[in-house]
Amino acid sequence: MTDETASAGPDQQRPRAGRRGRPALSAWAKGVRADLLARNDFAAHEHLPLHYALIFFSVADGLVIEAEALTGRERAMRLKAAGDAATTALRFWRVLRFEDPARPTRRVGRPADDAWSQHRQAGAAAHLRAMGRDA
Repeated sequence: MTDETASAGPDQQRPRAGRRGRPALSAWAKGVRADLLARNDFAAHEHLPLHYALIFFSVADGLVIEAEALTGRERAMRLKAAGDAATTALRFWRVLRFEDPARPTRRVGRPADDAWSQHRQAGAAAHLRAMGRDA
């Protein structure tokens, strides 16, 4: 290192060869983000996974586009990295719930509205009586 780079701050140092800049959202991802935020009511903790999922989808798309111009081992490496980025995006995507506050989701294992069978209705009434509540 020379004296100039040794005294320079981390923002002024030259990036390493082969290192890319911070990934940004593609135009597609920005459109999807705006559409999803308009249509869904995400909880505060879901905004970051949504952002990261869209970033990794954008990275995967960029790597596939780069791979189209390459051949051989370089192409295979880009496609493998694209698959890894897409898998990571899907892991972030799984965290999102996509709930509509006007129509809350039903509890797991419960039929919607009054779709209970006669047998289940009788069992639920007996359970409520046993618990000391009116059926």
